[in-house]
Amino acid sequence: EYFGKLVGIVSLYLMLFFVGNIQYSHFGTVEMWEAFLLTCLLYFSLKISKNPAIITSLLAGLITALALSTKILTLVAIPAAALSFFPSIRTIKNFKRRFLMLVLFLITTLLITFLIMPHAFISFQNAYPSVKFESDVTLGRLPVFYTQGFTGTVPYIFQLTQVYPFLVNPLLTFLLLPCLIYSFYLGLREKSYPHILVGIFFFVVFFFQGHFFAKWARYYIPTLPFASLALSIGICSAYSFLSKKRFFPNLFLGIILLITFLYA
Repeated sequence: EYFGKLVGIVSLYLMLFFVGNIQYSHFGTVEMWEAFLLTCLLYFSLKISKNPAIITSLLAGLITALALSTKILTLVAIPAAALSFFPSIRTIKNFKRRFLMLVLFLITTLLITFLIMPHAFISFQNAYPSVKFESDVTLGRLPVFYTQGFTGTVPYIFQLTQVYPFLVNPLLTFLLLPCLIYSFYLGLREKSYPHILVGIFFFVVFFFQGHFFAKWARYYIPTLPFASLALSIGICSAYSFLSKKRFFPNLFLGIILLITFLYA
């Protein structure tokens, strides 16, 4: 509906054969649920950008609350979802209605989060030490033996050279940033907000968690759905270009899919 059938098929194929998805689905870590819920939030954000209906805003709030109760770091995705209520300057005409739907989304998120984990609000002093311990370990303020392997690593560079080549594969890691940039470019050129939103969701998660001292691969599992979409957009655009030039488009696509399958 938003990106075309071929992009959907290629994106599904990539998600099936990303090594990170295969491994961490067996481990059963919370990041798999976080990835699923963020994907759902992207879907409802896309629907909101077209028509911010009451039911869609309520469902987006429910999904956000479930994601927050799974992992509090999902909080960084709320601004990305909130932008969907005002995807372009043309939506100013419906500013009042869209603003009311945004308020409904935020209130729903807050209320359901409270219902799911009331202890975090009612007994914050008891919940805070656990959050602080995890935060101190992740940020490197509390040195523990199982994070010392990250000493001296450069944020963002380490993830792009050591983490993503494992989570996806070296070829797709090489293509990832160009495809994300192309998705933004395509969105601006075609005035297609869905293409822009894919990049926004990827970068809000990646940039927020990328500066952490601890750079475990599982932290970046939630970015994989958006990485697969951006990669599929870029790959399918290249495929269409090669088709027009009649320059072995099927061979190009087949090589990428085969490498992804063999690496998995």
